[in-house]
Amino acid sequence: MPFSDNPYSTGDIGENYVKYKLSQIGIDAVNIDRVYDLFLWRNMHRIEVKTSNAHVSGKHIIPQYGFTFKHGQTERDAFDYAVCIGLGDDNKVQDMYIIPQDYIHKRAVIYKKTSYCSNITILKENLSMEYKNNTYDKYDMCKLSLDIFKEDHKATFTRKKRELTKKLLTYEARIHKKMVTKFKSIYNDKSIKNPVQVAKEKLGISSTTAWLLRKKLNIRNHIMTDAELEKEYLRLWEEGYYNKEIVKKLRTSQDRVGPLRKRLGLPRVNPYNKRGKTKKQKEAMKNASKTLTANRLIRDKENKGKISKLWRKGHTRMEIEKILGISSGVVTRLTKDMTLPRSNPYRRRR
Repeated sequence: MPFSDNPYSTGDIGENYVKYKLSQIGIDAVNIDRVYDLFLWRNMHRIEVKTSNAHVSGKHIIPQYGFTFKHGQTERDAFDYAVCIGLGDDNKVQDMYIIPQDYIHKRAVIYKKTSYCSNITILKENLSMEYKNNTYDKYDMCKLSLDIFKEDHKATFTRKKRELTKKLLTYEARIHKKMVTKFKSIYNDKSIKNPVQVAKEKLGISSTTAWLLRKKLNIRNHIMTDAELEKEYLRLWEEGYYNKEIVKKLRTSQDRVGPLRKRLGLPRVNPYNKRGKTKKQKEAMKNASKTLTANRLIRDKENKGKISKLWRKGHTRMEIEKILGISSGVVTRLTKDMTLPRSNPYRRRR
């Protein structure tokens, strides 16, 4: 079995790396290999080392590390810290997380995994999601130095463990509170015309989540009235925007904006638009038009041949539409080009 494919050798990489780094700062570690791996006898600290290669699994498209803790390791005070080592494709150490065992125990209790294995997954790359739970951001606070094991004062060592445990356990609540605060500010901002759309874009939530939050927080949804929408539409129209651009600007739907132009009696092309098209855009449109025309001529030639055969068999225009699966407009135009009479004379001979 190759060295990199052996799970025991992967674990050895992490354990030897931690021992090496500890020796660099003058800490002697003894292998235990029971509930935890290393015993730092000088200050009586206990370390469990976990090692994982970055991998993609399930619906996740971003590589993540996975660290599994057996049920004995999730019991209260099984050790002090878990040092979790993340390896790259070449088995080189890329990330190191120092996670308090108290957090692992309490997390297992919350998820009812005290009698089973408990797994911690950490994203390798940042998703840049400010208002959503993100394991990359959550465990970033655990990227600590091994110098914490130099602490020889037991009370101080325990206090730091508890502080980090509390931060990890309250991470989701803090992110949720931050998201709710932003959600409220979006709905309280009267200049935002479509708060649901803005909340979806900025907070990365669905329409259903926005509706549930609004209901829970008792927030009234201030959607623009028809009069307000008409006023804003006219303002943007006079600034030279087209319908599609106005929909994006107002963050509303095409169903609401679409009928306004006809209702207000405005022309199809906005006369206030002075931007025009660039030379490149005009050339692209010209080429596209030529391609469409050429394709239509080819299709028309094929359809004329088919129509001629069906016409001689005595079929009406309506029957030809159904047989060929083309629109009545196309059939009318082609039969007119072919100078066919209003009624089919071949039909009487059938």
